[in-house]
Amino acid sequence: MKRIFALVLSLVFLLSCLVLPAGAMFDPSPVYQVQAASAYIVNTDTNIIVYDKDSTKQISAGGLTKYMTLAVLLTNYADQLDSTFQMPFAISDYVYNTNNADMRSNETFTYREAMYAMLTRNANEAAMGVAYTLAGGDLDGWVAQMNTLSQRIGTTASNWTDACGIDSGNTTCAVDMYLILRYLMSFDAFVEVSAPAPYATLTEPVIAHVDQATVNGGGTVTVTASAKEYVPVRGAVLKFYDAALFTFEKAN
Repeated sequence: MKRIFALVLSLVFLLSCLVLPAGAMFDPSPVYQVQAASAYIVNTDTNIIVYDKDSTKQISAGGLTKYMTLAVLLTNYADQLDSTFQMPFAISDYVYNTNNADMRSNETFTYREAMYAMLTRNANEAAMGVAYTLAGGDLDGWVAQMNTLSQRIGTTASNWTDACGIDSGNTTCAVDMYLILRYLMSFDAFVEVSAPAPYATLTEPVIAHVDQATVNGGGTVTVTASAKEYVPVRGAVLKFYDAALFTFEKAN
C-alpha cells in the first residue's frame, strides 16, 4: 500500500531515524543521485538539517497543493471527518479527465473518505469537493483560508490558487512542504492515513497465497488470521496494518 510519503519523497524527506553529528550534511551521491529540482532532509528528532538542495527555490506545487487543503480541513473540521457530503456537480468540469478516485457527482462520502482519496489516489475531485462543500460554494474563500493558514504555519514561497493543484499558479518550495507536513503530522487522523505503524506480535504462522506477478508488483492481500508481524510469503514481505489487511513488498 503506497502511502502519502510516496507522493512527496522526491521533494521532501522526513527522516526520524537518521543520526549524524551536529552540522554534518548527508551526501547521498555515493548511493543515489537526487533528481528532484529541490530537496530537504531533516532529522525530526533533533531538527537538524541533514541535506539541502535548493530547498527555498519556488517550484510548481501540483498535487502537493492537496496537503494545504488537508491542513485547512483538519484545522477547522477535524471533529467532523465522519460527517457526510454529496460530491458537487459544480466541480465536475474543472476536474474532468485528471487524477481521480472515481468519486462521482451526487454520490455521498465522508470527509475522512475524501482525505483518504486525496492521500492515496491524489484525487482532484476529492479536494475540490471538500473545498466547495465546506466553503459553501465559495472556492475563492477556501483558497484564502489556505493562504492564511500557510502563512501562519511559516511558509514563505507558497501561494495557493485552487484546492487541488490543477491550476499552475500553485507554488511552494521544499522547506515550505516540510513545514506543512510537520504541521499535518500533529493531527492523529493524518498520521493514521500517512504513516501507520505495523504491529509485531506473532502467535502462529500466517499463510497467504498470492501469485508471484502480484508480489513483484506490490499490492494488498486479505488474510483471515489475526497474527500481526512481518511474515515471509513466497518471496514477499507482509506488513500488518489492521485486522485483515496486509501490504506486501518483494523481499530482498
